[in-house]
Amino acid sequence: MLGAKLGAGYGKPLNEFGASYVLELELGWLLPLPDPLRHSFELFVAPAYTAPSLEGDVARDARLPGDGRAHYVVSQRILTTTVGLLFRLPLPSERFAPYAALGYRGYWIATQTEGSVAGEDFGENTEEGYAHGLYVAAGLDVFLGPGALLAEFQFNYAARDAYVLRDTNIGAMQLLLGYRLIWGARSSAEQSAPPPEPAPPPPAAKPAPAAVVEAPVAAAPPASVGQIRGNVRAFSGQPLKATVSVDPGALEVVADEQGEFRIDVAPGRYTVQLRARGYRTQTRKVTVDDNGVTVLNVELRKQ
Repeated sequence: MLGAKLGAGYGKPLNEFGASYVLELELGWLLPLPDPLRHSFELFVAPAYTAPSLEGDVARDARLPGDGRAHYVVSQRILTTTVGLLFRLPLPSERFAPYAALGYRGYWIATQTEGSVAGEDFGENTEEGYAHGLYVAAGLDVFLGPGALLAEFQFNYAARDAYVLRDTNIGAMQLLLGYRLIWGARSSAEQSAPPPEPAPPPPAAKPAPAAVVEAPVAAAPPASVGQIRGNVRAFSGQPLKATVSVDPGALEVVADEQGEFRIDVAPGRYTVQLRARGYRTQTRKVTVDDNGVTVLNVELRKQ
């Protein structure tokens, strides 16, 4: 999963910084878990950039010229990296998925402070440092095309003790909009099941009552057989009564209410096509071993 987000952050009441833009990228991996969780959990790493600033006046000081007030401007450049876990609430809907996320956020911070009094600059100070922080988010995915539109609210926080900004909280509440591109839904797992128990041999033919006994005719060995079986679901986890076609052989079955299917075939290589109304058709290549079972678990995306 690859996402891009753009939004705004607001520092208050965590600190004195106001609004600022936020740019963020996200690279995630959907964990292939068993039912009913399936792809509900995502591990992700997300770098982001923001540049908050603030300005103001210090209290009047009789030692300063003019009106005795010094004016200051503080500008920050903050690059963050977040590592966390995201959970999407599985819903019957194929269109919406609310989610929540929790993680660690590291802050690389460069702070520049400039001051002036009575219209005269009196220098600037630049500090750089790193801070450890917390990241919490909640959002909504709206699946559209090859991915999902998203709206996300973030809360992030870190304690910072610098030379100029001492005992200061770094962080903000942020609202972001963006798009996540999703690909590589759980691929099929092919595995060979242990061969079935051989069928008992047919009973030997009884000898004829005549003096000459006929030799028993050997039974022909049973033909080799294999099987393709599996499960078809929507990306949200909903079972699909998909049509499953196998070629060569022109075999075709319809999955049951749980999305499960099975087809007996001779050993060999096959092309399996899975289709359901309103979903994108998928085609898979499989190999069936002698007396083996090939398992094909497939997720179809909406058109």
